[in-house]
Amino acid sequence: MVETLDSPLRCGLQTRQHRPSRKDSHAHGSFQNYLHSHADFDALIKDLIKNFKFLGRMCFYTLYIVGEDVPDHTEYMESTRK
Repeated sequence: MVETLDSPLRCGLQTRQHRPSRKDSHAHGSFQNYLHSHADFDALIKDLIKNFKFLGRMCFYTLYIVGEDVPDHTEYMESTRK
């Protein structure tokens, strides 16, 4: 099996806490498409925390590591404290 950025094995995102159903996997086609399907960054973070509970507050870092556009960390953290 070839592992790509979109592969759940490469991203470490297929766990017991979230096993995408066949319906979920067909809805987006890839993990990258899933990430880009959200209205804004806050909506994406909320959905990641809901569906991938083990990520918790590490969602921001995870998105940065997989090459997604993320806002400035300091500004983002300040905005979430309000």
